[in-house]
Amino acid sequence: MCNGANHPSGCECGFGPPYPGKIELVKTEEWIDEATTNEELFTRALNDLNFKGSTFSRFVREYQSIQHLQEPKETIRQRIHDLVSQLEYQEEDSKFEMVQVPLFKLHSPPVQKARVTYRESDLPEKERGWLVKFFGIGMGPTKTFKVVYDPDFISERGECLQIFVPLVLHIRKIGVYKAGVLQSHGIRAEVENIKDESTLRKRGCQQLHKDECANKTLLGKHKTKQYALSQYGPTQVESFKLSLPFNVARTVEMRFRGVFGESFDALAQVRHQRQLELEFKLPGSRDYYLSFNSSGLHWAG
Repeated sequence: MCNGANHPSGCECGFGPPYPGKIELVKTEEWIDEATTNEELFTRALNDLNFKGSTFSRFVREYQSIQHLQEPKETIRQRIHDLVSQLEYQEEDSKFEMVQVPLFKLHSPPVQKARVTYRESDLPEKERGWLVKFFGIGMGPTKTFKVVYDPDFISERGECLQIFVPLVLHIRKIGVYKAGVLQSHGIRAEVENIKDESTLRKRGCQQLHKDECANKTLLGKHKTKQYALSQYGPTQVESFKLSLPFNVARTVEMRFRGVFGESFDALAQVRHQRQLELEFKLPGSRDYYLSFNSSGLHWAG
């Protein structure tokens, strides 16, 4: 058992070093800056604010008419800013919710002695880790965080593990007014600030049902790889390595239900800065088939 003076590598008690990861805020963007060129984000914000019927349609029409003017970006931004500045907000209630943004599903073959190890590539810390861009809700600001996990994550004998980054979401119930007239009751939310690099006192990983690592759950296109070991005996364990580069951010959608009686979606983009290093230990007497992409792994065989 560990204590404040004695913590083995990978200890997850959360009370002392060695701590398993760090997280920091790297960028904050105002909602208007992204909504200026993204109609989907604009309409999502109207839905978060619970705009309906003619009110919703009118704001969308005005947004589209501004875009059709083909003016410089800064002029368009100002016009959209003037449009939404017609609205006033009154906070009615607020709460904090933990949100787990999924990064990678780690899976191993359901075989004795089979092991898959996930680790950050051997690079300086500033070049490692995940970038998580969490979009503001209800015209809240968008924030990008960086998370680096140490030490390794390990899946054995078919375990399905979800590696995630834990964030704190500040959710506000608001009344939306225009010229003093109530338009709707809606939700505005944003991830809490992290002023400085913060130590993660527990690693973001949880075990899922094995079906959650099935081939069909891999998001988007995936590649396959075969490891032919049927000619070896079951006591012989072979080691392999696989480096996964990440060139494109992946969009993750999360659903919140029954918050102040409302349900809403949250969007995040996740991207690994460089590459992940995966190590496989596979016993013989069978062939293994791996499907993989930036969202995770699935083993058959």
